[in-house]
Amino acid sequence: MLLAQEEAEMIAEGLYKAMKGLGTDDNALIELIALSSPVQLQRAKEIFDNKYPDGSLKKWIDEDTSGDYGKVLLALSNFFLFLFTFINIT
Repeated sequence: MLLAQEEAEMIAEGLYKAMKGLGTDDNALIELIALSSPVQLQRAKEIFDNKYPDGSLKKWIDEDTSGDYGKVLLALSNFFLFLFTFINIT
């Protein structure tokens, strides 16, 4: 359990670093979202939302990306969060 928590914290920190300041590290952002499991992404979202200022992970992604690229990242992250919810229900 501790290892999973540490992984989620590293993912949350990586997402923050990919989006903070001027510009976005698109490669890091895509990699962190696409390669995280639904459980890791859900925990990372919770950590991100509580740890970093100025809004939620969704808000950060929405503000740092645009067009179809932004829509795909949000859809991908929402899909993984949906999977997490579905897995926990069944």
